[in-house]
Amino acid sequence: MKTKNTSLTVASAIMLLLNPFMLNAQWSAVRYDQQNIFYNVSAPTANTVFVTGVEPVSSQYFILRTNDAGTTWDSISFNTASDTFLLTELYFFDAGTGFAGGTKNGNQVLLKTTDNGNSWTEITPNSSSIDFIRSVHFIDAQNGFATDGIFLYKTFNGGTAWTSIATPFNMRDLFFEDMNSGLACGYNGIAVVMQTSDGGQNWNTLLSAADSNLFVSSFAKLDVVNSNVVFTAMENTAKLYRTLDGGNSWQTIVVDSTDVIRDFNFISADTGHVLAEIGWGQEYRILRTANGGQDLTMEYTTGWNFYGGGVVLNAFSFVEQTGYATGSNGLVKKYFPSATGISEEEFNGTTSVYPNPANTTLSVVLSGNKKITVNNLLGDVVMEKISPPRKSIVDLDVSSLSPGIYFIKAGSEVRKFIKE
Repeated sequence: MKTKNTSLTVASAIMLLLNPFMLNAQWSAVRYDQQNIFYNVSAPTANTVFVTGVEPVSSQYFILRTNDAGTTWDSISFNTASDTFLLTELYFFDAGTGFAGGTKNGNQVLLKTTDNGNSWTEITPNSSSIDFIRSVHFIDAQNGFATDGIFLYKTFNGGTAWTSIATPFNMRDLFFEDMNSGLACGYNGIAVVMQTSDGGQNWNTLLSAADSNLFVSSFAKLDVVNSNVVFTAMENTAKLYRTLDGGNSWQTIVVDSTDVIRDFNFISADTGHVLAEIGWGQEYRILRTANGGQDLTMEYTTGWNFYGGGVVLNAFSFVEQTGYATGSNGLVKKYFPSATGISEEEFNGTTSVYPNPANTTLSVVLSGNKKITVNNLLGDVVMEKISPPRKSIVDLDVSSLSPGIYFIKAGSEVRKFIKE
C-alpha cells in the first residue's frame, strides 16, 4: 500500500503535469464510474443529456440521464426476465421527446418517450424484422423518419403508424428538413450521400467515394449545419468530406496523424470537433478545428492516462457550443465553451489533495488555517469546512458526493479532484 507521502507526491505530480492541458481543453469529466461502457449520446439541451450504456458483466443495456448538466445521473433500464434489449440508436427531439432504437429479443424495436425518459412506448416500424434501427430523425413530435438500412420508414402521427419504402442503397444515417426534402448516407458498393425531394421515393447521388484499402466503403454519419453546409466521413478512414453549396461540390479533408474518425460535430462551416482514433485503438483524441478540419488542435487525449490506460472514447454530441463525450470506464466528459469561474491557475501554491481520484475520504494538505469549500462544476458549494488551528492535513468525507469532477478551494488556491 502507498503511504500518504507517496500518494501526495504522485497526485501532485499528476496534477501539475495534466492540468495545463485540461484548462486549455475545457473538457472535464462529469461521470467516471470505472465500470460501464457508454456508446451513443444525445444532448437536446446543454443540461439534459441521454447516454446508452451497457454493464460489461451482465451485458445489460440501459440509458443514463442527467437534467442538470452532469451533476447527477439516473439510470433507465429496459431488460426484464423475458425481454432483452440491445440499443444501437439514440435521438432526442427535445428534452422531453426522444427515441431509442435497436433490437428486442433479436427483433427490431423502436421506443419513444414524451416525458424525459420516465416512460417509454414501443412504436416499432417492423417488429418482425431482425434488422436493427440505425437512424431516427423527426421534424417535430409527429412527423419523422427511421431506417434499418434496408427500408426507410415514415410516420405522420408520432410513430403510431408507419409507411415503408425500400431504399436503393444501404442507409446508415439520415436528415430531413421537412417531410419531402432529405439527405441520407451509406453505401451502394461505394460510399454515397443521397438526396430526395419526394419523401424518399426517389434519390439522386450527391457524393460517391471509395477507398481501395477497404472491402466496403461507407459513409456512416451526416452532420448538417444548414441547407448548404454538410459534413460526412468515410467509415474506418481519416477522410472528412465537406460541402458548402448544398452538395454540388465536395472537399475531401484528410485529418492528419489520425487512423480513424470516430465522430464529428460542426456548429458552422469552419468550427467543429473531431473524435479521432490513433494506432487502431491505442489512443483517442478530441480535436478542435476553426477551418473545417484542415487544421486541428488537440483538446484531450486518452494518451494522458488521466483515467488510466485503455480508455476508449466512442461518441459525442453538441448542442450549440456545449458538448458531451462518452466512452469506456463509465467516462462522460463535458466541453465548456467558456470558463466556469473556477480554475486552477495557481499551480505553485502549497495546498494539495490526495488520493485523487477519491472515493470516501479526501485529504487536504494546507499551509495554514484556511476555510475549505468544495464546489461542483457549476460552481455551487457542496461542502464547507474550517481547518482547525495549526492542523496541516484536513480529511473530508466525500462519500455522499456523486461521481464527477469537483474543485477544492482553500484560501486563494484551487485544486481539482475526481470523485469515484
